[in-house]
Amino acid sequence: MSLFHSDADAQGVSSELDVFEPKRAIHAVRRQVSLSLLHHFSIATALVFLVFGLNYVLTGTALVLGAVEVTLGLAQLVNLWMVRRFGFLMFGLRFLVVSVYFMSLLIFITGGLDNTGYLWLLFIPLFTMLLFPAREAIRWVLVYSAIALVLVGLSGFDLLSLPYSWGEIRQTLIVYFLVMFLTYHNEKVKSIGRHLLQQQNRELHRLSQCDPMTGLYNRGYLTHLLEQQTEGAQVQGTALSIVMVDLDHFKAINDRMGHQAGDRVLRKLSGLLTDALPEDAVVGRWGGEEFVILCPGHTLAAAQNLAEHLRRKIETTPFAVDWAVTASFGVVAYQGEPVEQTLKAVDDLLYAAKAAGRNRVLAQNDVNQGEGYEINQTMGTGLSGW
Repeated sequence: MSLFHSDADAQGVSSELDVFEPKRAIHAVRRQVSLSLLHHFSIATALVFLVFGLNYVLTGTALVLGAVEVTLGLAQLVNLWMVRRFGFLMFGLRFLVVSVYFMSLLIFITGGLDNTGYLWLLFIPLFTMLLFPAREAIRWVLVYSAIALVLVGLSGFDLLSLPYSWGEIRQTLIVYFLVMFLTYHNEKVKSIGRHLLQQQNRELHRLSQCDPMTGLYNRGYLTHLLEQQTEGAQVQGTALSIVMVDLDHFKAINDRMGHQAGDRVLRKLSGLLTDALPEDAVVGRWGGEEFVILCPGHTLAAAQNLAEHLRRKIETTPFAVDWAVTASFGVVAYQGEPVEQTLKAVDDLLYAAKAAGRNRVLAQNDVNQGEGYEINQTMGTGLSGW
């Protein structure tokens, strides 16, 4: 069964398996399987070529054919070493296939041992399907089939002498094309199964990342992104700000109008945030009615302006409930501290904004510049005075 689909799949793939990057994991597995197939087929081909080739040479039955087989057998070992050393996987696979094709056609023409060379043709479709995806394998097999038919045609016009009867050739071709059809059909069925499995895996991966209610990233994946972005900001020296959003009086909406109304508000807010954010910003549901926005490349002032824009947009947007929906915001700029400390700081600012009257944006500089806000460091969730 072939497990890779292009040169890009087979070359330059990292072996690191990241649960948040399943494509890299799939590519790594495909490469390992392809290397394993190349390793086993190369060694098996080398052994077969060397054994038969040395037999031809030592017995003197077919010196030229034996010399060619020995040369190609040794070439398989060199090819395998080069793939292991330099990583040219697709080149190695194609060299193996061309070698086997050439040798099998040469044996077909000469007859091989006891004029059984035609039996090698039956091995080709299965061999090719194991090494390549169905479409590429069919192209290879069709080229091989065309060459074999040309040789048979030349024999029919007495331009080439084949050591077989027409009955043997006819039966061989019938079985050959039957094997090719069955092998392709089997690979096609497996390909459909792999495609369905990949679809299911993608859906499971999406569900593991997303909040089912809003369709936004969930807290786990958002935390993963935050860790990546803070690391990138440290390495590259770029700005990164975090905005936390919390709907005001959301419990009252649920209590008075029901949880279905609350769910509608959350979904409406999710769409509003997604549409209003710049392309480089990422929003996710942190939990309950809380949302977190990651703003790479945004200074504190830029993130504060963005939060104020979102606050006004929420305030002026109808939410199809008999309630004035507003939200409070906390905004911090990442400054190299541990991620947990950053999250605590933005959470403190959010609850300070709520304690100060809700429907407002409170940023790090508001506290630092002495605007009357004092974060309660003991409780971490309130305003002790203003």
